[in-house]
Amino acid sequence: YHINLNEHNVNFELNQEINILPNFVLHLNKPFKDLQSAFSKNTFRNIEKAKKEKLTLDYNTEIEEFLNFYYSVEKRNIINHVNLLEELLKSGLQRQLMKLIGIRNANGDLIAELCILISDKRIIYLAAVSNSEGKKVSAMFFLMNEII
Repeated sequence: YHINLNEHNVNFELNQEINILPNFVLHLNKPFKDLQSAFSKNTFRNIEKAKKEKLTLDYNTEIEEFLNFYYSVEKRNIINHVNLLEELLKSGLQRQLMKLIGIRNANGDLIAELCILISDKRIIYLAAVSNSEGKKVSAMFFLMNEII
């Protein structure tokens, strides 16, 4: 059967318990300046801090590099999700519905990674991870600012 999941439709029954997390929707059909005006002072500080670090975006991250980095940092539920995440990534990338975007420091080392799903009218933030350096330099703020 088909389950349509979106921010307005979360009531469905399955044979397992589901933990419903908040779903945030950012409408990107406004000029960037309008979106930016809603940023908090902390967000501006984090973006400026990241810009000083000479970070670069890597749009050519391979699945294996993403998974190795992800599981080197993210330790929760590794055993239950390794095959599922790998198959999801393979399918999404093969269908050109997903992108893996890495953030590298000035030395070229991967410090953060993001997996997004791209549909007709949405960009869906699926999986993100930052190592300690990525967190320290606010790498994900830098990446999200670039995506917006």
